[in-house]
Amino acid sequence: MAIFHMSFKILKRSEGKSSVYLSAYQNREKTIDNRTGATWDYSKKDGFFGSTILSPAGTPADLVADSASLWNAVEAAENRKDAQLCRYLDIAIPKELDDGQKKQLVLDYCQENFVDYGMIADIAFHDLNSHNPHAHVMLTLRTISPAGFGNKEREWNKKENIEAWRENWEVIANGRLKKYGHKSRIDSRSLEEQKEEAERKAVFAKTPEAKAKWIAKSIRLDRTPMTRIHRHKWKEGQKLRKLEQEEKRILYKKASLTYHKMTNPIEPEEVMKIEKTPLSQKIKDILETAKNKLNSKFADFFKPKEKAKKEKFQSSYIIDEFGEHIKKEEYENYEKNNKAKIKLDLEKDKGGDDDDDDHDGAGTIDIDMTPEPTTSHRKKLKI
Repeated sequence: MAIFHMSFKILKRSEGKSSVYLSAYQNREKTIDNRTGATWDYSKKDGFFGSTILSPAGTPADLVADSASLWNAVEAAENRKDAQLCRYLDIAIPKELDDGQKKQLVLDYCQENFVDYGMIADIAFHDLNSHNPHAHVMLTLRTISPAGFGNKEREWNKKENIEAWRENWEVIANGRLKKYGHKSRIDSRSLEEQKEEAERKAVFAKTPEAKAKWIAKSIRLDRTPMTRIHRHKWKEGQKLRKLEQEEKRILYKKASLTYHKMTNPIEPEEVMKIEKTPLSQKIKDILETAKNKLNSKFADFFKPKEKAKKEKFQSSYIIDEFGEHIKKEEYENYEKNNKAKIKLDLEKDKGGDDDDDDHDGAGTIDIDMTPEPTTSHRKKLKI
């Protein structure tokens, strides 16, 4: 996958650096620094895929005959011990392109953005057949004419130029990727800026697919930027790089799952199957029961309340057949306690009548005390 990387730096003599040294390293050459007498030999290092010098029209031919001649001339033109010697940059090249396309891309970019504005560009290509194809570019800081180097061009040091150069690399690189049929693209903005844009586009997306696409992209971009590890600390930095790559892998997987869920809703047949399962039916029954209880409570609440009926007054006394007031309780107890006695007296009276059948019955009057169905028994009176 193509990545964006472009870093700019100024090489300063005050930091103990030499443009001849840097040229020898990037061009994998053995070079003598005429100013210091030092020899720099990087000819045995591998990963070198060639170099090229691009120069504006009117540049003296001997000045750009080779890298050693160019940068020794630059060192000679600078007298100050704190002189700025050159601007240099590293460019990550899309690995989707073949070696010829990679080289042509970098050459066209440098011509349009640097050489056409008066700079000399010394370009070296490294590791084009690896997972990290890149180019090193050294740029002069002084104007050039047939007479040689002129004054420093301060306009080239403006910060907005760097932003423009980064954006221009994005445009030309993406153009070549599209031209040669590759889907991958690069972006010159920071991860945070790209994430904010993806979140904005997700909000205003017109279709579910577009919304899912931008949400997935925002998830992928929510990661820590890759740390640039210096070549001298590459072994020590492998653990950090591994963690950064693992974070990126996890976020890409999460983004892919999110996109799949948002763009593949449950089919109607699957929904029907889910609704027919015992668990879903049980939940449905529970909700229906709760709903009925709730409706019942509402109905009871709004139902008009019945008024309590007043009980009629009932006296605790009764009036017997003699017109006397007797308590109900005493009357009932009397009947209960004397019922057996009354029955016995009646039986005796009946027996006495049988004995008197031999007499004429003079001197006695029988009064029938047989109780009526609704009254209690009374004793027989004798006169």
